[in-house]
Amino acid sequence: MFYPQKPYVVKDGKVEFEPNTVKYSIDANSNTGKQIQKAKFGIVIHSRVAEPGADVEPIEGAFSTDVPELFVANQNIKDNVAGLNLDSGMMSKLKAVDSSQIDRLFNPSELRSRRITGFPKLFKQYINTKVRAGNYDNMIKDFVPWIQEKMPTQAPRILEWMQANSAGVSALVQSFLLISSIKNGIVRQLDKNAHEISASIDNEPGHEGYVIRLPSGLMLKFVDRMRFSQANFAKNNPEL
Repeated sequence: MFYPQKPYVVKDGKVEFEPNTVKYSIDANSNTGKQIQKAKFGIVIHSRVAEPGADVEPIEGAFSTDVPELFVANQNIKDNVAGLNLDSGMMSKLKAVDSSQIDRLFNPSELRSRRITGFPKLFKQYINTKVRAGNYDNMIKDFVPWIQEKMPTQAPRILEWMQANSAGVSALVQSFLLISSIKNGIVRQLDKNAHEISASIDNEPGHEGYVIRLPSGLMLKFVDRMRFSQANFAKNNPEL
């Protein structure tokens, strides 16, 4: 998060550091702010693996350290998230999407037989171009010239398969847009909670994202791609 070549600064009663895309700010007189001002290096540890290839295990809370010049941040936000509200209208629309059409569109055996096994991955790459552009307008229409330029030899087969499964394409795009909107609504609600460490991206208040652990143990990561990912692409991979 910070180190001697890219140190924190104390400004207007705040300790600030900007490791990459996100700028973080902490009250200089808080316990955390005072700890940071004693350190030269700041890190955050959020997961571990027991051995190479093992499942990633989340880490609860920060590590304590006897190294006086090392600050280890607590990645957990203690605010109560039980009051989060999901947009009921969008949830109803999402539940109404016929997911079987998406399964058919991405059916592995069909994609193999048509020699377009990379179609799902390509569509993900295409979505990233829309993130870079800053909008999800004309998702289906704009895919045509994109795939024709990206994969000219496969494009006719991919487009033929999409045309034969127009319901699956519509269901895919609709579900993606609905899930993105629902997710961003959750992110905005979490951003409004009072955090000891505040954050901003291009001067807009908000953190990179949040990882929420469900009672089942499943962890979900919520990132507003039109805020963080777009800014991150522009800053770190502008030519990709």
